[in-house]
Amino acid sequence: VGNRGTILLRDSTGEWLDVSPEGLSADLNSVTAAVNGTCMACGDQGTLLSSFDGGRTWRICEDFDSGGAALLSVNFDPSSPYNFVITGENGFLFVSDLGEIPLDSPDHVVASCARLCSGAPELAVTASGNLIFLESGSSINLPGGIRVNGASAFVTGGLPFVLVGDAGLIALFQGEVSLIPPVVQVNLNDVSMTGSEASFCAVGDRGTILVSNDGGVTWDKMDSGTSRNLNGVASDGAGNCYAVGDNVFPGVFP
Repeated sequence: VGNRGTILLRDSTGEWLDVSPEGLSADLNSVTAAVNGTCMACGDQGTLLSSFDGGRTWRICEDFDSGGAALLSVNFDPSSPYNFVITGENGFLFVSDLGEIPLDSPDHVVASCARLCSGAPELAVTASGNLIFLESGSSINLPGGIRVNGASAFVTGGLPFVLVGDAGLIALFQGEVSLIPPVVQVNLNDVSMTGSEASFCAVGDRGTILVSNDGGVTWDKMDSGTSRNLNGVASDGAGNCYAVGDNVFPGVFP
């Protein structure tokens, strides 16, 4: 998904098709999909879209109201799209079975995290590093005051949640926060579990790609072949990661 309502769909032949809804002008910031063909996308001006045919056609969720806040992320368990979390600017946080959750701070909520074993969302993360526990409503703060840009949307039962941010920030959360010594000094923008056991892939500015095969404890830098900023990464669950970035850069990394 991208600027001015752009949605691209990769078909079974590997070709990318433009399935953008006609007349939509809002920039789209996040998309998620489930095994049953249900998809959701969100973006600026409180825009929320849904698809029930694997992303081929889309409809605007007219009855969803974020108060005008731009929506930054939408996630649900691929096997259970009825459990979803939508985050946005100005402290906007919406959980499917709880509704909108008021936060004390107007900080942007940049991501949410869930475990595949339960399917239920556990954690929401703000740009200032505030970790909000969705079941209890309690929260803790990352030390250091570095901006957080993304977090692993899903992990398997025994793995930590991984958070990434400015100046090479990598943090792990599994009961407590662990800060990983920076591998790079550039901003990291997104991170995803790869589908392989204990493996993660993070992407960032200047073509940065980092890979961990030990649950996020150590990271190795990969050659991406580009100096463009990489803004998002997702896995197909089979060990392949798809990275997107500036100037319509798509990449597939084994």
